[in-house]
This record gives sequence, structure tokens and C-alpha cells, in this order.
Amino acid sequence: MNIIFDLDGTLIDSRDRLYALFSDLVPESTLTFADYWAAKRAGVSNIELLTNNFKYTDGKLKSFHCKWMDQIESVHYLDFDTVHVGIEKMLESISDTANLFVCTARQNRDVAITQLNTLGLAKYFDMVLVTAQKVSKDQLITKYISSLSRSDWIIGDTAHDIKVGKLVGLNTCAVNNGFLSSDVLKRYAPSMVIESVASLAISKLNECFLQLHLSSS
Repeated sequence: MNIIFDLDGTLIDSRDRLYALFSDLVPESTLTFADYWAAKRAGVSNIELLTNNFKYTDGKLKSFHCKWMDQIESVHYLDFDTVHVGIEKMLESISDTANLFVCTARQNRDVAITQLNTLGLAKYFDMVLVTAQKVSKDQLITKYISSLSRSDWIIGDTAHDIKVGKLVGLNTCAVNNGFLSSDVLKRYAPSMVIESVASLAISKLNECFLQLHLSSS
């Protein structure tokens, strides 16, 4: 079995990083951490927040986006990241029976791998796939994971992860411990939704796959 994990929000808690950068780039903002993430988990984008709450013009939106992309993976902000509770124990428990991959939309592969090493997670993965904002996740998955089958899974916390999984014929597991709430994630009809990726188990995936297979036959 191949299991492909998204990185930010799924394995790593990046909420502090994103909120800190947003607050620094939008000094006029009075949004608390709770306010910001209530909006984000409801599916509100930064662009929508800036447009609706702060009346940003197209020029200011473009400037914000450029600064965001330039700084979001800097050492200063990455230091805010932590590993979600229970992740390492979960990875250790499934790594003997599944091939594990990371597939992330990060810009810099070296930086992503360095962070995974620093956080003690790199050793669990067969490969780290990074789009570098040049290719799509589905392109990376189909190019570098040659043994894909209909029993394989993609695990993520966004609608994009669910869409990618469906595009390449994978089962999709959405996790509620990331950037979107389970209510929002369910709109995209993932194969299953779990509260936290730390609770992931091969037995749960196999059980869900069997149910899906039986219901479609």
C-alpha cells in the first residue's frame, strides 16, 4: 500500500506560522489567532479576508501575495511550525506495512526536507515530492510513484488534496486537524474523514476501502 501525505496542516501544525506572517504583512489587522483561523477553516482565503475586511485594492493584493510567497518558507517563519501531537507514533506504526510519501506544494524542496529532518519525520518517508510551484501534485505522484493501485491513499487537509486524489484514482482521507473544518471538507466527498491524522491506522484504511469496493460493485 502507498500512502501519500500532504505536509502543512496535515503532518505539521503551521497555523502559528501563517497567522504570524499575515499579521506582519497586514499591520492594520486586529484579527486574533482565533478569528483568523475561524475564517480560514470556514474556507475563507487570505484574498477574501483582505478584500472584505480591509478593502485591499488589486495592487495591494498583488503586493501582499508577492511578499507572502517570498517569506512563507523563510527560516524565521518556519520556526513557528510544530509536529501535530501523535504524528511520529502514527508514522512509526504504519511504516512497516506501507510505503509512505510526502507530496507538498512547497516552493523549495531542500527547505522542506531540512525541516522534515529537523522535526524528526524524514526517516519515515520513501520520497518527498515538492511541486516547487512548477508542476502539479498529480503530475508528481504519477511520475514518481510507479506502483499506484486503487487501494492506495492520499491524506490531506484541503479540498485540493481531495481533488488530486480523485484525479489520480486514489482513495482520499481528509483530516480535521488542518486548515479546513470537517464540514467544509465533506463538501468535496472524500472517501473518509478523520478527526486527526494521528489516529490514522492501516486497519481503518483497509476497512474503508473494503466498504467502498463493496458499495460500488
